[in-house]
Amino acid sequence: GLVIVAISVDEEKSDMEAFLKKQKVEFATLRDPEGKFADAVGAYGLPMSFILDRAGKVHETHAEFDEKQTPKKYIAAIEALLKQ
Repeated sequence: GLVIVAISVDEEKSDMEAFLKKQKVEFATLRDPEGKFADAVGAYGLPMSFILDRAGKVHETHAEFDEKQTPKKYIAAIEALLKQ
């Protein structure tokens, strides 16, 4: 299966809530105002995306977001992992 989770590093909960209301995100969003997750996975910029395998190992990392290329990369990586 596939699970999508967002991690917000906004210090203020209200900032995260305003963003989510504006973007109408339809997947779980967790709050990490201290940046513990970002530190654990070596995040160095925002936005940053990680594609993990079933074991929780980081399979791919994507920094920034290119509206044309990034979705194609996500799809290819996810399809490959779902076949495993």
